[in-house]
Amino acid sequence: MLQNYTPEFKKKIARLHAEEGRTYKSITTEYGVSKASISKWCCEFSKECQSKAQLNQWNSRLPEHDGLSGTQGI
Repeated sequence: MLQNYTPEFKKKIARLHAEEGRTYKSITTEYGVSKASISKWCCEFSKECQSKAQLNQWNSRLPEHDGLSGTQGI
């Protein structure tokens, strides 16, 4: 039976494994999701976290913008 899970639920499951160190077996037993799904969601969550970290890193390299420079209406 095909089950649809919300993105929030998938992230929760991925965090249980990645951040709290829960095993696939314990998550499978508690939430009834397959090991394959947990593995896939952990991979997706990891890529998302890497993308956000990379974006933050790029943003930190940009010069500060005070909103005063540039063209002013005359």
